[in-house]
Amino acid sequence: MPGQERMPTWHRESSDRSPGLLRFELERGSRTAAQGSAPREGDASDQVLAIAQGRSMRAGRTGAASGERRESAAVPAAAGHGEGAVAAYATATWLAPERPTAAQEAGYRRLSERAAPLAKPLQRAIRRTLEQKRIAPRGDRLFGRLDKRLTRAVTQEMPRLFYKKRAPVPQLDAAFALLVDCSASMYDKMDETKLGLVLFHETLRSLRIPHEIVGFWEDADRVTEKEAPNLFQVAVDFGSSLASGSGAALLQLEPQQDNRDGFAIRRMTERLLRRTERQRILLVFSDGEPSAANYNDVGILDTYEAVLHARRQGIEVISVFLASGAVHETERIAMRNMYGRSSIVVPNIEELAEQLVPILRKLLLKSIF
Repeated sequence: MPGQERMPTWHRESSDRSPGLLRFELERGSRTAAQGSAPREGDASDQVLAIAQGRSMRAGRTGAASGERRESAAVPAAAGHGEGAVAAYATATWLAPERPTAAQEAGYRRLSERAAPLAKPLQRAIRRTLEQKRIAPRGDRLFGRLDKRLTRAVTQEMPRLFYKKRAPVPQLDAAFALLVDCSASMYDKMDETKLGLVLFHETLRSLRIPHEIVGFWEDADRVTEKEAPNLFQVAVDFGSSLASGSGAALLQLEPQQDNRDGFAIRRMTERLLRRTERQRILLVFSDGEPSAANYNDVGILDTYEAVLHARRQGIEVISVFLASGAVHETERIAMRNMYGRSSIVVPNIEELAEQLVPILRKLLLKSIF
């Protein structure tokens, strides 16, 4: 804003926190998440009594003047996903990636070279698995070619002694969405996070799996009683994800300000639901609890409800928690409250790329049909 100094490392976690209500959320949330049940009726309304009410407004007031390329969408209160007053005045603005600069292109090549020792063996392993499934015979059939295991003719009452060669070619029928927390607290984790994103992008592109990589944050400088502008920076979209040279825009993701995680997860869920693949996977890269205007005390519950809604729609949601050394028990509880058991903890950000390999391998193997 003109005349106002903007501090990129400022974060609401250090200036607007109410420990009492947050502690209450942690204690009650852990029981809810552990049981895997839906929240009790009225939980959301109990927690949002202090949230400012307001109608949604379109988030395009300052972007047009600054020349941002964007697609604005306001989300009305009670949109049917359990958002209610928590997101009553949050708006979504989608930013298209800029053309990568020469420096970003060079930086991406360096990251690709670092990720290659991990990505290439993973790609080969997945291709071998696909080939094995393609040629593996389907046994235990009532007709076809006679199997060599004939002892079942004696030991079983109705033996299935035949097999048939597998005719259909197995495919990786999946779509991935990677949602990246671009709050200010990510300032010391973003470089290694980009390395992990490059690993995902190059692996998925090599295997011809459509995917999208989006950074999100809330612009705290523009929050009012009627509007909380949330920005979504599209680094890689589904349409161009398989094209050569499509990953350099990843380097445009940078730490910004706040993070309203539940709102962001709901918006990405909507985008994934438009995909026709049999398996749709949402990975959320974050370094901690949601933190935004009028959101600190309800953010954990709201994020949990957004994750629950996505899973009920058939989307697999996995959190990648990026820590800075030792992980405190309260942090583990908070992540478990939001994501249940599907939360991977990375204590040291330098290990992120290596820890992502078994996650990606498991997800890809589940995607083979």
